[in-house]
Parts: sequence; C-alpha cells; structure tokens
Amino acid sequence: MADDLVRRTLKGEFDSIFMTDHIYDEALRLVTVHTGNKGLTEDISDLTRSPRIGMINIDGIIPEQARELFFRLFDMGISFTDATTMAVMQQENIRKIITFDSNFKWLSNNYCQ
Repeated sequence: MADDLVRRTLKGEFDSIFMTDHIYDEALRLVTVHTGNKGLTEDISDLTRSPRIGMINIDGIIPEQARELFFRLFDMGISFTDATTMAVMQQENIRKIITFDSNFKWLSNNYCQ
C-alpha cells in the first residue's frame, strides 16, 4: 500500500510528501543491507530528487522534542528515528504518513494528532 501511495504522489495526485534526512539514511541502509543491489539503492536515492518530495533536515529543536518522545514511548520499542519523524509531524502539523511499519503507523496516529 505504501508503495502505491508513493507512486500516486509522484504522479501528482497529492500535494507533496516529505522525508527526513534520518528516514533517507534508514531507507538507503535497509535496501543496501537487505538486497546488496547498488542499482536499487540508487533508484531509491533518485526518488528523493523529485520536486514532490521535500527533504526535512533534523535540526533546531527537533532533536530535543524527539528525545522527549523517545523516552516517553521507550517501553513501546520506538526507535530514535521514529521519534524524530513523530516530532517533525507534530511541528509541521503533518497528519498522514506513508510507511511500511504498522507499529509506527499506530504510534503516529495516536501521538501526532
């Protein structure tokens, strides 16, 4: 489902999508580790060049907000990268997320609204 939403966004069906630099790093690492396919990793990297995808760098107050979320939700197994994404969602008033991680989807729906 998430890959279909990405395709639809890149075709212009939605306004735009955003990705944090932490998610970009995580996506490239996962594709590289799980496939070892340089071409596929380059394809994923090239997606971020679309004018429809805005890159958000984790800086300013986001790390501190993410730290607070990380420790508040620690027992739920949240990663710091997930916490940074949730902090960005809260700060930027982002209400929808494209993700393959059902646990993160639940967390973002319950803590970013």
